[in-house]
Amino acid sequence: MAGDKVLVLDDEENLRSTLVEFLADLGYEVSCAPDSCSGVRLAAVHSPDIILLDLNMPRVSGLDAIPALHSVSPNAKIIVITGITGHELAARTLKSGAIDFLSKPLDYEALGRSLTIARAITYPNA
Repeated sequence: MAGDKVLVLDDEENLRSTLVEFLADLGYEVSCAPDSCSGVRLAAVHSPDIILLDLNMPRVSGLDAIPALHSVSPNAKIIVITGITGHELAARTLKSGAIDFLSKPLDYEALGRSLTIARAITYPNA
């Protein structure tokens, strides 16, 4: 885990701060952005291993940002964290390339399990 980079993309400042602290305590190197456009730029520069992505953000939704995030950081594993729920939406995000879909309020034990799974996933040519 040491050295794994996580990018947090969420427009809720309190949640971003909480996630930064949670992830840093687990040994991750964390960067964050308040919207998808800034997040795509950060992903291009920092090449994160894992991206925590909210769906309901200003300008460009998280769902619409998934292809752009994969284009600039193809090996990043995307975990969606959102207050919007529903099986159809979860299926759409997974079909778009996310590896997990977590609902808010966030269950940090579930997030920990998702992070463990994300770290275990390897892509060919990575």
